Amino acid sequence: MHKKRYIAKRKIYKYIVKRRYKLSPYTIKQKNDEMSRIIHALSGIKRIKPRIHKISLSHESFDYDSLKKTFNWRRSRKMNGDEARKQPNYTWCADIKVGKRKFSLYSGRKEILFPYYRIETSDSTPDFLLFLSKCFPSATISNIEYTVDFYCKSPEAVADLFCILRRYLWFPRGSATTTQGGPFHGWREPRKMNVVQRVWNRSTKKIRGRLYERGPDKAKKIVNGTQYWNHSDCDRVRWEKVIRRGSQPFVRSKISTLNDFLKNPRFAEIVSKEIQFAKFEKSNLLPKYWEDYIQKDSNGSQECFQETHHHFRKLGVNVSQCKVEADGFEALKNKLRKNFKLFDKRWKNRIRRHKKLSKKALLRIL
Repeated sequence: MHKKRYIAKRKIYKYIVKRRYKLSPYTIKQKNDEMSRIIHALSGIKRIKPRIHKISLSHESFDYDSLKKTFNWRRSRKMNGDEARKQPNYTWCADIKVGKRKFSLYSGRKEILFPYYRIETSDSTPDFLLFLSKCFPSATISNIEYTVDFYCKSPEAVADLFCILRRYLWFPRGSATTTQGGPFHGWREPRKMNVVQRVWNRSTKKIRGRLYERGPDKAKKIVNGTQYWNHSDCDRVRWEKVIRRGSQPFVRSKISTLNDFLKNPRFAEIVSKEIQFAKFEKSNLLPKYWEDYIQKDSNGSQECFQETHHHFRKLGVNVSQCKVEADGFEALKNKLRKNFKLFDKRWKNRIRRHKKLSKKALLRIL
């Protein structure tokens, strides 16, 4: 009698469990539609181009007369307005041209904690950085901006890819997000201009990374100091991540000085770990990957994994245990790793060929 009752209870329990976890036809359709969107968006990628964008260097001293002759540099100017807000720790700036390249040299530090000089450039080619290393031999890295451009087949493909990357990309050590270019609400949303997503660290109030649609430089528009692109001119989605001195990626890769970086930029080692595709699981409080991310950032934009993660973390949900790797991105990750390794190889070959050249010889190349 007891045995029959036990078997009956077991059958009922199995039925309840089976019914509880059985997905409805509508949910199955949502999952299939979401996977179709991922496949469609990734198929719109034409090519992937990794690059080093901006580099900031710190330097304590240099031979002023020697640099003056090398660069034909006369004097620095005092910073005002937006320029002073971007560099609040220094008073003076000199924009120095080297052939077709240029860099900015900041001086007049406002506190003893900061280096005497700060050097910034967005022309971060191997030859130009090698030239700077010969001019500033003891320069150390302050931060490096690693960039990956996903070139797409059309502006519509740019919009689709941006939506999928926004829904799945996770920026380690990032928290809240903001958007520029109007509120973003989801898949196939019509818009006239590009959208920029910034990922912040709320404690330090510094940008951790960006994800945005953009076009070629010649199509760039500037209004009141803000740059943007018409969406019809967009041809790529750009991923940017700023790696700062003392952060985990630099400590692991043992990059400290500019010469360390020139030997090996470690794009594959650093960026492969920074580009992560994630979703939520193991919790009924968090949205599933096929559902809408309705949490809004400060600009009213939705459909963002990073902002949803930040929102529920503030509410006390243990989101770290519920964040898992997303499906459907294996082929893209393999392609990214292949491109990053090729970038490192070409960089090291270029430095190996030109490291013995003098400053004058490098100037001719630049």
